[in-house]
Amino acid sequence: MRKNQTKEEERAARRREAAAKGVHTRRTNAMNKKMNAILETMPEDQRFIAKELADNFVFLSVRITELREALLKQPSVISYDNGGGQTGFRENPNISVYNKLVTRHADLCMKLAKLLPEAADDAKDELEAFIGL
Repeated sequence: MRKNQTKEEERAARRREAAAKGVHTRRTNAMNKKMNAILETMPEDQRFIAKELADNFVFLSVRITELREALLKQPSVISYDNGGGQTGFRENPNISVYNKLVTRHADLCMKLAKLLPEAADDAKDELEAFIGL
């Protein structure tokens, strides 16, 4: 508990944190369920590699969604004060993190799509629809 924070403020902060964790868990579980159904259509020898890629894909998808929601509430340019008279404006650091995650996410989308066999056109179409290609 911070010095100026009352017990009620601390409880409210814990409730908000717990709610955010619940949303994160629900999003992750829903995406994992969809992705696992797609992975079942893959050949056994490629499934392990695809599962690793899919886990990273789900992780990045959830993080990107959370960052996007945070960026909608925050300004693109924020002020800073480094002390000693150093003040000014800079880009919100979440924007660069978001851009890096989106780039990596797109790369994973392509890798997952390439792992699907040509015979599994339905699964490939389902995966492409799921990832938005």
